[in-house]
Amino acid sequence: MSSVPAACDWLVANLPPVLTGWEVLDGPPIVDFEADGLSIGYVPEEMSVTSKEGTADLGGGRLEVYDINCLMWSYRGDEDVKPVRDRCFEALAAIGVKLKGTTMGGAVARAQVRFMDFDQQQNAEGAWGVMVFAIECQAFK
Repeated sequence: MSSVPAACDWLVANLPPVLTGWEVLDGPPIVDFEADGLSIGYVPEEMSVTSKEGTADLGGGRLEVYDINCLMWSYRGDEDVKPVRDRCFEALAAIGVKLKGTTMGGAVARAQVRFMDFDQQQNAEGAWGVMVFAIECQAFK
């Protein structure tokens, strides 16, 4: 069986304590983005998880490599973009530290942030930053 469900569950349970002040969601937000939030396994118009498998060794073991796609946002009601940019990058760094050396409770052999895209905007309603990133996991089956 795939380790994807266990990895997603681990992220939902273990990221909130390291992201003080952030709302961490399992999947897509069901309300408008407010303040600081992270959706695990959700990016608009993208698959929640992309995966590939292959032979891991001569004995026929299987290696599953997948990305859990995530969406992070920070919003402030003023026109200063620096705080939202800083909040997103600080949160991504905290996630990277939490993933370092973890096996996600035995679900994976390795996990890391694989890529990140960031955009910042502002208008009369305030400033916001949006970050899309993937958590790459490798698991032996």
